[in-house]
Amino acid sequence: MIWVGLGLSAIGAQAGGPFAGRVSTVSTDLIAHAGAQRFATPDAAADTAYYVGDSTHPSVLGAEVRVTGGDMPGYGVAAGL
Repeated sequence: MIWVGLGLSAIGAQAGGPFAGRVSTVSTDLIAHAGAQRFATPDAAADTAYYVGDSTHPSVLGAEVRVTGGDMPGYGVAAGL
């Protein structure tokens, strides 16, 4: 996620900041599906089962797995809601 690279302090979400405790990050690179990590490396973007042909945007399956967490529900986007 973009904000992770900048750090929570860049958006005021660090301890003591104005948005402390209001922001959480989701480690979608840790998500596994069908027994393998699908989003962990740049090479994974070539897998058209999980990404559309542009290697950037998720396919329908890729979006579903990212939201639900696939084999790892605690890492899915829905786990943070």
